[in-house]
Amino acid sequence: MADLANCPIFEISSEAFQAFHMLFTLKKEKDRKVVAEFIIKNYDKFFKMLNSMIQTQNYLSIRDSLRNLYYIFEDPINEIITIKFISNKVTFLIYSEIDR
Repeated sequence: MADLANCPIFEISSEAFQAFHMLFTLKKEKDRKVVAEFIIKNYDKFFKMLNSMIQTQNYLSIRDSLRNLYYIFEDPINEIITIKFISNKVTFLIYSEIDR
């Protein structure tokens, strides 16, 4: 999915990010819990993928990745993910470099 999100063809990249968006903004709580459980079980792999999309030179990939990260943090179901993310020094350094 990350390969599709970083695709130079706008339509393909846009569709990949839309798929991510749909996963992080599901309406039913039980569906959101399934997504949260998946991210928790695959935390390192998931954030390695997300970090690679944020460290690209493609502005749209960076923007959409950060937007999806916001959707994850926004949902109280993802509290464990948020705390783990914030407490990780590596991800903190990666995301603090975005402003520069």
